[in-house]
Amino acid sequence: DTFDADVDADIADSGITDTDVADACVWCPAESLPEPLQEISVTPFGDGFIVLGGFGGDGNIETSVHFFQPGEGFRNLPPLPDPRHHGGVVVHEGDLYVFGGMRDARFTPLSRGLVLRRGAAEWADVAAMPSERAAGVAASIGGVIVVVAGQGDGRSGDERLEDGRAVYIYEPGEDRWREAAAMPTARDHAAAFVAD
Repeated sequence: DTFDADVDADIADSGITDTDVADACVWCPAESLPEPLQEISVTPFGDGFIVLGGFGGDGNIETSVHFFQPGEGFRNLPPLPDPRHHGGVVVHEGDLYVFGGMRDARFTPLSRGLVLRRGAAEWADVAAMPSERAAGVAASIGGVIVVVAGQGDGRSGDERLEDGRAVYIYEPGEDRWREAAAMPTARDHAAAFVAD
């Protein structure tokens, strides 16, 4: 209640009216994806974003990679070499990486790592993660890629979720992985970003 009162007081002091707030909070139509997708992987890329993989409208696992730029709309990038959903995706020094994910409708995790180098016509393999992982998140930090690894090696229930404590660091220059301190709580389908 105190926080709400403080916010209300700040808004009143700013001269912003209820109409200003309503006008600023209206959703506007934007270009739709070229195809219906769910269970996708998304990452910022330049002034736009990448959407890759997932389940298509027909229920098949996709290899599609779409790049959206404001004012330009969607365009296709080279497709993934294999279908996947729930991959950890990140841009690092202009190259697009995807780690792990799931290969089928049974949600079987993968360890395969891929990179689409700037200007390349197809994806290339990089070192596989130390274990099969999916529904994790990846972030580029100071010359390395950190992956909070998500769901693990096909076990079920609490065991698979507990695998979500794993954190791996990928060193692109060396094409190798090392393990970092585990998360204090297990998680998957999380969100992550780099601040400062």
